[in-house]
Amino acid sequence: MVKRALFILCVVCLVLAGCAGGGGEIVTDHEQSDHAHDREEEVAWACCKAMTASCIACSEGLTKQEWLDKTCGPGCTDAIYAGWNEDTKKKKWDCIY
Repeated sequence: MVKRALFILCVVCLVLAGCAGGGGEIVTDHEQSDHAHDREEEVAWACCKAMTASCIACSEGLTKQEWLDKTCGPGCTDAIYAGWNEDTKKKKWDCIY
């Protein structure tokens, strides 16, 4: 019984940390549906906490591509977290084109 509870706790921690399920990217209703904004009811979703483009986009309520366009500019296909910029007090991203 204790082993099962420990296993479940580990899985939950990995998912919340963004370490399981496709490299930390959780597919949500927000990303799957282009018509999410057309719905009258509020759609709730959970976002992963990893420092990936998909997780950060989700936490900002954007699709990955919308976030990439906003952060890196048009034509960007992905972005990798590159640390913290002490001068600007903002996250740094290496944009992949």
